[in-house]
Amino acid sequence: MKDRNLWPPGGFRILHPETGQKSPFAGSFQEVVAFEIRFRRANPAIAVRNGWTDDQREVERYVDESNAQRCLANGWLNFVEISDVPILPPHLEPGQKKTSGIRSVAEGLKVITEWLGSGKKPVSRDLAEKRAAICATCPSNNGGDWKAYFTQPVANQIRFLLGVKHDLALSTAVDDRLTVCSACDCTLALKIWAPLDIIVAHTSENVWNKFDSRCWLLAESGRALKTPSKEAST
Repeated sequence: MKDRNLWPPGGFRILHPETGQKSPFAGSFQEVVAFEIRFRRANPAIAVRNGWTDDQREVERYVDESNAQRCLANGWLNFVEISDVPILPPHLEPGQKKTSGIRSVAEGLKVITEWLGSGKKPVSRDLAEKRAAICATCPSNNGGDWKAYFTQPVANQIRFLLGVKHDLALSTAVDDRLTVCSACDCTLALKIWAPLDIIVAHTSENVWNKFDSRCWLLAESGRALKTPSKEAST
């Protein structure tokens, strides 16, 4: 953030969606930092799992980064030092969870971070609802809890982005049934809102081959599997 004393619209905010927190805590930078420190001390299991401490400087950095992501997503660039914002996915450490899918995890995170950093609008609510309805019944919607699925640096980035999603009032009727897609390693509640061109640009051939045949991405991109005609099969 350019100035921690200059409030972005709605004030500085922090949200912990994994705890069921429905609305972000908002206030001055120092008020949000104090809230975050109280939260970490009151939830030691969550803090340990995420590698968080209650160190003042570390919490200030976390709150600063979270709100910078929010400002970028809303186009409030006058509040942000662009060169300092980690809009690209964080480094993925080998030897941690999901090591076999490091490349696809990075691709999936780039889909969301590039979309939010590009100033592009999310897809229409009708289209997001259609995508979500397909994902909700897809066998690849089996990644479970994103906090356990990803390494800690990636989970932090997902948490920031879910806060941005809340800030933009993006939700569908089946959000509670969306997990992580085991084919593309994307957090589905975020991906269903991303423009098609950005998704396609960050989807490798290896990932395309993993999608279930009913996937909305195959249909929207024109890569849907063709069903052989009776004439062709005789």
